[in-house]
Amino acid sequence: MAEQWAGGFRLIRELASGGFGSVYLGQDASGRRAAIKFLHPHLANDPQVRRYFAQELVNARRVQGFCLAEILDADAEAPRPWIATEYIDGPTLAQAVREHGPRTGGDLQRLAVQTITALSAVHAAGVVHRDLKPANILLGPDGPRVIDFGIARVLDADTSSATRIGTVGYMAPEQLEGTTLGPSADLFAWGAVMIYAATGGEAFPSPSQAARIKRVLTGSPETGDLAAPLLDIVLACMAKDPAERPTARQVLDMLITGRATSPPPENTRFDYTDTSPVLDPASWNNRDTDSTPFTADALLARRFTDEKGVEFTLVGAGARPCGQMVTGDGPLTAKEVFEEITAHGCTQVMAGLYEERASRPATGRPLRVSVSIFPFPDDATARTMCDYLNGLARWHLTTWHQPDGADIRPLIPGRQYYRHSRNRVHFRYLVTVMAYRSDLTRDGDLEPWLTAASEEAANSAGPQS
Repeated sequence: MAEQWAGGFRLIRELASGGFGSVYLGQDASGRRAAIKFLHPHLANDPQVRRYFAQELVNARRVQGFCLAEILDADAEAPRPWIATEYIDGPTLAQAVREHGPRTGGDLQRLAVQTITALSAVHAAGVVHRDLKPANILLGPDGPRVIDFGIARVLDADTSSATRIGTVGYMAPEQLEGTTLGPSADLFAWGAVMIYAATGGEAFPSPSQAARIKRVLTGSPETGDLAAPLLDIVLACMAKDPAERPTARQVLDMLITGRATSPPPENTRFDYTDTSPVLDPASWNNRDTDSTPFTADALLARRFTDEKGVEFTLVGAGARPCGQMVTGDGPLTAKEVFEEITAHGCTQVMAGLYEERASRPATGRPLRVSVSIFPFPDDATARTMCDYLNGLARWHLTTWHQPDGADIRPLIPGRQYYRHSRNRVHFRYLVTVMAYRSDLTRDGDLEPWLTAASEEAANSAGPQS
């Protein structure tokens, strides 16, 4: 295969892939390494996304700070726009907490100081991050670095595919409501990040995205064992009213002095206007207002990691007719189940199959997770059909599998084989998940592994993927 290049960087291997693009490890002639991010082709073909990418690249280059990943090169005019940042050899905060537990003592204090220092630099340049979260903080050998500043806002501009405008649970109330954003939105996210770092849990744990949004808008964060003075600083940052939150510079002062009250407001004015299109998550509740394309890129995460630290990768996906989804493996006939689903306005599903990507699978043979996403006309219909599939029609859905070298296809393993299913409603989308081991074992001892995999797969699917 011919070598691939981005400017002066030769691409070595893919590091990650998500809903917006792919990240590659690159190296130039001097041996300097870079993380190179390319937009997905369907986004690169959108003129509006390209315009925002070019503008935000200008903004991001204004940002300076030792707690940020430096931009090394970029090309906003390339067929697939890309940006190269310094490669940080270390895990994300999300990975570190998942694998080694919450941060404590001086380690937590240093994390707080260095990440708020990064935000202070971002805001001083007139940029708002908009997607600060544990996965966007890399723990390098010389300390944490905040990544994807400014670029997060670019990628949010794709209103044609209704992609995420942040990460629910770390998004400020005003961000969820679609109002103009300022630097204070990042302070809310920083508070949620500190809760995760200190406790290992979400600030707003909820069974669904809709419930999580409601908690962010109206509820108080769960702070666990987080202690003062950091607790008081975090709570100040997570005030519902953005005007009541301290600035990043004020938070830095409080962390250094140990004073848990904000000093008088600074006479600082940010010349920042957020002109990017906003998306009301409520638009996903109805087919008439939902502009999400019915594609795997828009509805299925490329990867996810469950609470046991097992990583799964999407190995096959595509739209399938509903007729391939139903079975007669139960009290109803396949025809009865099919007619019930189509009568409620759904004729096709988005199918996906994930497989465990460990060199030595935790359970001996790789786990697989079958995901089906049903797009119903509205959220009420999706909830009705979720009740139907959890009740009378339980186990009437097929499981997706992938024979060697083939596309994914229906598999009807029978109820004698041990599986774990999970049905969840995400706005107007009904997500059904079945986790199983690739050898279709009857071993019920695998339940904790299958449960963790199915739970995270259900959470990862839908228009937030």
